[in-house]
Amino acid sequence: MRQALFPLLLPLLFLTSCTPTGTVQEEVPARDTTWVGELSITAGDTLFMDCPTGRKYKVTGPAMDTLYRRYRYFRTKPGQWMKTWLTGHLGTTQIHGHTDSALVAVTYMHLDGALRCDPLPRPALSGSFVARFQDPMGERVVRMDLFPDGEVTSITTLANGAQRAEEDGIWGMDSEEQVVVEWPHREHTMLFRVVDGDLVSQLPHATGAQVMERDGPADRMRGAFGRTARWLSATAAQAGHPMPAEEIRPGTRMSTLFPTPEGRAAVRAQAPDSLLLSDERLRREWDAVEEVRSVVVMMRLRERRER
Repeated sequence: MRQALFPLLLPLLFLTSCTPTGTVQEEVPARDTTWVGELSITAGDTLFMDCPTGRKYKVTGPAMDTLYRRYRYFRTKPGQWMKTWLTGHLGTTQIHGHTDSALVAVTYMHLDGALRCDPLPRPALSGSFVARFQDPMGERVVRMDLFPDGEVTSITTLANGAQRAEEDGIWGMDSEEQVVVEWPHREHTMLFRVVDGDLVSQLPHATGAQVMERDGPADRMRGAFGRTARWLSATAAQAGHPMPAEEIRPGTRMSTLFPTPEGRAAVRAQAPDSLLLSDERLRREWDAVEEVRSVVVMMRLRERRER
């Protein structure tokens, strides 16, 4: 029935976007460029989200008729977001007496209902989020630190602190305002809604939706990364090139921390004790390290052996 009604909505959709209530006002002709984003069409609105920036715009212009036809062809649910390529430029539109930005779509290029933009981190939503579970071994605490740059670290601990698992991933917001958390090493994706500042899972468990409560700002100094950063910071200072541990990032290059042969020799000499590396692993793994994130992996392996 919904599919049958959709063609009847097309005239209304067209009028909603292109009638005098949404007239485009342009003072200076703009140069058309290629836009890549996601398109959503409903009975009341037509929106385009730009992939590189995540900004959303009203849509109008001469390519609207083609966009409507292609959207209708691929559409499987109302308001579905679909990846779209088009040429156009920004203008302004008057809607009910209010001026708003609009994307003037000039030429339709392509639309794919199976593709989406990559989620983008939203720094204002970064922070530390905690969930607590009861299992046969006692309380289990899962903490996710969402950093403003789009990186995320998860640390799971038991009540006695004897066992801990750490994992790195990436996070961002998608066009549907979902927080998307991806764990590349196990090819797993988690979806959350932001509700009163907390993260509520989009995949409810048998006992209800999982809630991760906000617990202050994200802190990189937790867990193995903090231990690694403090060691490297102290060693770099001894070698004459100090860098505060709080300024070190997973992507910081070891050549930046230790720019001289003497500095590199000093940290290499400490690696067997600091990371419990055998001579073979020192030659095979340490000498191939380029970024701090690789050293953090080694530190986590050491912590597992110590448990």
